[in-house]
Amino acid sequence: MGLGKRLFPVAYVVIITVALLSIVIMPLSQWPQLISHMFSSAFYFQNWQLAFNAVDYLAQTNNSSPFQHFWALSLQGQFYVTWPLVIFLSVMLAKKLLKTPVRKTLLGVLTFIFIASMSYSIYITEVNQPWAYFDTFARAWEFSLGGMLALLLPYLRLPKNVSFGLGWAGLAVICLTGIVVPVSSVFPGYAALLPISGVIMVILRQKSGTDSGWKNSSAPSLSCISEGFPTGFTCGTIRF
Repeated sequence: MGLGKRLFPVAYVVIITVALLSIVIMPLSQWPQLISHMFSSAFYFQNWQLAFNAVDYLAQTNNSSPFQHFWALSLQGQFYVTWPLVIFLSVMLAKKLLKTPVRKTLLGVLTFIFIASMSYSIYITEVNQPWAYFDTFARAWEFSLGGMLALLLPYLRLPKNVSFGLGWAGLAVICLTGIVVPVSSVFPGYAALLPISGVIMVILRQKSGTDSGWKNSSAPSLSCISEGFPTGFTCGTIRF
């Protein structure tokens, strides 16, 4: 909730500001497209708007929208709405039906989501990559993987020398992904595993608490794993 309180007001200020400037700058003929993208950004379904445009031959000739980069924020907004429900249902499943530990049950649910979403992501990326790029269901595995890592982190311990190399290797993987991988034409599918594996390595490095000039945090943020190729993210107190 804290992240939402910090993020959403700023997002709406940006949306309103961009809308007003666009009305002044853009020609009247582009206003319908502008208004459509403004509302899809404000209500966090910009990714679906772009997905439908990606497969709509009539929409493919539209100019780029000043709101189109809100698609990633839309994914996060959908995540903040649905993930509490997933957690609640997992708790109910653990306590009322399976009589199993909540952590174990939630890990099982997230693993199922990961496998199902990853399988779908691989398939839809092969069949219709422009659609897959913006498809929430083809990206859900990235969020579930972050949740799985959060549940497993307390039990993971790495030797200092291993974690040291792992962190810098992870950073190299993240930085090189945008250089060596044609992200816009192959993501998500298998390819998205590359930068996310780098993020996981960085988080594991920070979790080890060794001394290499990287500050530590008692509760590293896993929001950085939510996007296939983050251009900027924070893991605890590490900022890239």
